[in-house]
Amino acid sequence: MASRCLFACEMLQKTVLDNLRSMLSKRPAPDDRKKVLEFYQKLIENVDAVWNGAAEPIPEVVNLMKKIQQGLKDVLPPLNAEQHSKTVLTILREKLVRRIAEVSERERKLADAEKFLTKPPEEVLQAELNIPSPLSDVLWNEAMNQTPKRQNLIKLQGMYDGALVEKFIQLLAHEKGKIIEKFKKQYEKSVRCMKQNLQDRISYAVNAYVIAREDWAEISSLLENVQNAHRAALQAPGEPPSTEQWKVVNQLMDQLRESQEHYEGEIQRGEDLRMLLVAEHQSSHLMKLIAGNNLQQLQNDHSELCDAIHQLALEIRQQHKRIEELQNLLQ
Repeated sequence: MASRCLFACEMLQKTVLDNLRSMLSKRPAPDDRKKVLEFYQKLIENVDAVWNGAAEPIPEVVNLMKKIQQGLKDVLPPLNAEQHSKTVLTILREKLVRRIAEVSERERKLADAEKFLTKPPEEVLQAELNIPSPLSDVLWNEAMNQTPKRQNLIKLQGMYDGALVEKFIQLLAHEKGKIIEKFKKQYEKSVRCMKQNLQDRISYAVNAYVIAREDWAEISSLLENVQNAHRAALQAPGEPPSTEQWKVVNQLMDQLRESQEHYEGEIQRGEDLRMLLVAEHQSSHLMKLIAGNNLQQLQNDHSELCDAIHQLALEIRQQHKRIEELQNLLQ
């Protein structure tokens, strides 16, 4: 179950990230995006000037006013020309201000997502249960706000009544919202499942490592006792051990020293991995953890720690055996 959940989450993650990267790759250049906001601001300035009687509406404003008038022809009460014009200008200005806010917010979110996707792994490896992902929210919102293409709307309006087309678009948005919400919940459930599974595996590995490290500390203490016995045997009065016996003692001592140095390095490597896994496990924003190949990196770190534990346990058994042999020889 856990492996299926992890696989499902990885597939969903890959789809989300691929879609997001595709979306970001199709964004206009920064200068073009800036020109869009400048264009909307230019329209607002012209609307204000027309309202105050200081200018005539530019062609773009004229076209927008006509669209609003068409949509309000059955809604507005009888008004004189000036009142009608100012009502339309007010509605148009509100729409433009809202549009600027929407574009700015969308640009901010996409810029954050773009920045996030280019971060180095050490800044991205973070996770915590039940924290919403701003990365996935960008994609869900983008899907939710996507409307039918303009050419399709024109075809629909040419075939059906405008009110029917508007109702159809509302129904389409409602159904699309339900579908997206369903997939979003499935996605978040898979993410939580994957995280819980990974959390359990990490906790087990870290605990096993701590136990192995304590066993190694005990071995180090025994080794120190053997080294003291070795020095004492060298300095003791009386008949020295036989040459063959002493040769075996020296070989065992050399092996112990060599393995001690090697596994002190392994201990440090295991400790570094343990600290990394604990930091990853305790930090925030799961989606930053699984962006790109960072999930695989975390699993690799977990596997490395398990290998270190296995090697450490094997060396502990070997060291015990060598120390027992030395103790017998030095008695």
